[in-house]
Amino acid sequence: MADTKFKATLSPGGPGRSSWCVIFRHPILLGSDGKPGRRIRRGLGTSDSEEAQRLVDQANSILSDESFWTPAARELAEKSFDNRIVKAFYDDLVPTPRDGWALRERVLPLPEKDTPKVQLIGTTGAGKTTVLRQFIGTGSRDEKFPSISPAKTTTCDIEIVICDADEFKAVVSFLPKDEVRQFVEECVCSSVLSQIEEEPEEVVVRRFLEHADQRFRLGYILGSWPSQIEGDDDNLPEEFSVGHEEESITEGSDAVTPEERKRLEDKLRHYLAQIKELAKASSDELARDLNVSLRTASPEERDAFEELLEDHLRQREDFHYLVDSVLDDIETRFEGIGDVERDRGEWPSIWKVHYPATRRSDLIRSVGRFSSNQALQFGRLLTPLVEGIRVSGPFRPTWADVGVPKLVLMDGEGLGHAASSSTSLSTNITRRYQIADVILLVDNAAQPMLAASAAALRSIASSGELSKLVIGFTHLDQVKGDNLPNEGAKRQHIFASCDNVFASLGKELGRGIENSLKKLLHERTLFLSNIQEPVPSTPHTKGQRFTLNALAGMLVLFRKLSEPPVPPSIIPIYDDANLVLCVAKAMREFREPWRARLGLTLTQGIRAEHWARIKALTRRLGVFGRDEYDDLKPVADFRARLIEQVRPFLEEPLQWEPSPGTEEMRVQAVDAISRAVSKTVEDFAKDRVLISRATEWLDAYASHRGPGSTRERSRDVDTIYDKAAPVPGGTADPAANAFLLEIRKLVQGAITTTGGKLVGLG
Repeated sequence: MADTKFKATLSPGGPGRSSWCVIFRHPILLGSDGKPGRRIRRGLGTSDSEEAQRLVDQANSILSDESFWTPAARELAEKSFDNRIVKAFYDDLVPTPRDGWALRERVLPLPEKDTPKVQLIGTTGAGKTTVLRQFIGTGSRDEKFPSISPAKTTTCDIEIVICDADEFKAVVSFLPKDEVRQFVEECVCSSVLSQIEEEPEEVVVRRFLEHADQRFRLGYILGSWPSQIEGDDDNLPEEFSVGHEEESITEGSDAVTPEERKRLEDKLRHYLAQIKELAKASSDELARDLNVSLRTASPEERDAFEELLEDHLRQREDFHYLVDSVLDDIETRFEGIGDVERDRGEWPSIWKVHYPATRRSDLIRSVGRFSSNQALQFGRLLTPLVEGIRVSGPFRPTWADVGVPKLVLMDGEGLGHAASSSTSLSTNITRRYQIADVILLVDNAAQPMLAASAAALRSIASSGELSKLVIGFTHLDQVKGDNLPNEGAKRQHIFASCDNVFASLGKELGRGIENSLKKLLHERTLFLSNIQEPVPSTPHTKGQRFTLNALAGMLVLFRKLSEPPVPPSIIPIYDDANLVLCVAKAMREFREPWRARLGLTLTQGIRAEHWARIKALTRRLGVFGRDEYDDLKPVADFRARLIEQVRPFLEEPLQWEPSPGTEEMRVQAVDAISRAVSKTVEDFAKDRVLISRATEWLDAYASHRGPGSTRERSRDVDTIYDKAAPVPGGTADPAANAFLLEIRKLVQGAITTTGGKLVGLG
């Protein structure tokens, strides 16, 4: 007999909507708690209450008969029930992964040849997006695209195609609804906890409007809390400084009007009232059940309370009513914005637009709704919902007099300032290596080659991509000191910092890497000053001439590096026995830091992660199939440690055929193999750590609650890693031996496809 908890009910639509909705717990689909019973809320497209009730009765007919609970039963259901109910029940039974890149590629494909593809990488605030602006000629008061800020501003992929066309085109892909809902739920949970802890009202609101990872900001969509914008109308400066990069916030037709702001504030106050009610009811119930008060609770009791609070909230209908209201509010922002395609669940998947070449400002204004961070537009923006943006058209830099330079510029989230030199770059970045012709590493000359930039170099070098690398140092004007009297002295100061990093990478990855970097430093390094200022084609100051020459030099390098490489003329021969030691070391270097993060061991320099972050990681991997959470990147870590240990192995072959050749020839051959290894390891890592372990990640998330759950979940994660990344040793271990053989075959395939040879593999 079917479980009686799976019962559909009728619910009014969102604010301002007259249509009805059906709500039910799906008996097969997993909810946000990792267990069957996902809450489904679907619009019925009717304002007739009798018709709506008839549809709900049909939903209950499906829910009461388990024979309908399989994808194969859909055809029968379509003959018996209304299509609206059939879609609500069956659409997600066969999940369709959303690939934002593929969606953008379908609408606006990247040019295949004759157009250099440049990937920009750099630390947050170094100025990589500002450099991008210089190449597309935006950044004036009326054309602030893409947005900049010292904080995490670029949180989605951005691809700009510069081409000599007669129109501008744009396509925007959005996050799936289930992920947006998860973000909203986490924001509500965080604000409820803050309210229970009796924190100031503005803190409660901030936790509701800004997710802890600072990527999802509800305030951009729902509007600002009054205390955050007081005085803006009267005291707003002409230019609003945000540290070393400036972004003006100006009144205009896109700014929220005072009337709109008042409506937004009223809605936020309504949400806050609901949060306070949830907090009081939940606190009272949990305190009674647990016999614990947060005021007197021990740290362990507080952790247990916080985790049980989240579970408790997700079981409450008033919690889901609040989340539904927020999602309805979000969906209203898509009304009247043009050509929006929706997925099977009627959630927006992409938005697209095109304008004649004469209407560039209209294009930038339209796209600004999906990319802007201007405070006076808060309440209208959709920026937090965006997964990626692609724009093409005849952009023209202000400093170039050579027409429209054909380029593809690929930007993304900046590298974190607090990274260590061994931090792994996101797979979202490393996957782009294979697409890019050029990798432009943008670094801050005032603080050159800190840990995050060193980590980027480490990743690029070990992946065999140094032949694509160009380094751009911004903010040379901010490099000051009594020992730095001129530009030459400043450059030598920066080169010295680079040499230290290069020497360290040489010790870890091989001397060939160090020598290549030192040569590259003088051939492909450019310096820019006052990069936030427009650069005219006829410079008026020394600084403008300096930056103009650097930008023009970049353009020349982009074209040169996009030319097809000459195939290596010598081939290396490797002994497979040496590979075994590299794999064992790689897996130890992957496992040991993670055991420290999980709180299972103590390692100097690595702190144990908060239980909530480990739980969030297991949710992202187990429920949503993402391969990272914030700076916790197990798939990227596995990939990075493996290719970093394989690279020194590739640097030392047994011999070369037909001769050793020159150092340049040897580096070229090893880089070609490293690129092939990197490409295969990318998929191998995702399969080993995520895809083949999806059920185990879900169990690690869903199976543990209450006191002691932190350590149990950590042990589960460590067990996942033990299966995904066994450390080959001296004893017979079938799993480790099979793993080792798989890697040996993978590396052999990469070596042989690029012309090399691997001996010793049976």
